[in-house]
Amino acid sequence: MCDEKGNAFHDSESEDVGDVADVFDLYTACNGEVLDGVLNVRKLDELSEEEREVLDVPRLKELAAHVVSGCAHCQSIVYTLNRARLELRMIVEESRIRQPQPVGANRAD
Repeated sequence: MCDEKGNAFHDSESEDVGDVADVFDLYTACNGEVLDGVLNVRKLDELSEEEREVLDVPRLKELAAHVVSGCAHCQSIVYTLNRARLELRMIVEESRIRQPQPVGANRAD
């Protein structure tokens, strides 16, 4: 369960709303990379200065700490994003396998 500070991430009255969009921003900024079961927030340090400013990296790091603290709501969002990414990857791979190869495409000329 979230602590008092953690609840601010989910309080729609708060300016610091932690909703799906916030967790999605964190997820995409980390390129969805998971390390030891959690998002690899070190990826945030690899962003350009402009990206860091636009994405408000200090806020994302605060949100990452919240997610790691055990918030089931935020963890389920990350899990869902991972599942969606995996499903899309599988669909793309499957469509590549199903595409017929042009005759002679693998021949060395």
